[in-house]
Amino acid sequence: MCIYHTNTNCNYNENESFTNNYGGCDAFGAAVKTYHERPFRLEKDGQTIVGSIDFVWQTTAGDILIDFKTCPMGPQAVLDANSDHYAGKYAGQLNAYTKALTAAGETVLKRLVYYPVSGLLVDVEK
Repeated sequence: MCIYHTNTNCNYNENESFTNNYGGCDAFGAAVKTYHERPFRLEKDGQTIVGSIDFVWQTTAGDILIDFKTCPMGPQAVLDANSDHYAGKYAGQLNAYTKALTAAGETVLKRLVYYPVSGLLVDVEK
């Protein structure tokens, strides 16, 4: 996992690049479209999973998924596998989002967990 310290309060602007909003992240380019609470549906093993993705930043190259979590602690809490706030424990949730968007013909470039209270953005790899 990679962790970034954000220098904004999650202020999305469709005309700015992802890098401008999250100083330190790879440049994915300007958003073609953004989605807040994007609905999804996934059929898996005879079950239907329905939900919404907190935020999707869609570029010409693909999608960046962002899931919001609350954690008043710092980087150690979100990177410690024994912590209740460990970002890696959300991999299953992000996997479901990834599978749903992939099934819809989209490419997922990055999966991030954003802790706005702590100002942390964590890359949860596929």
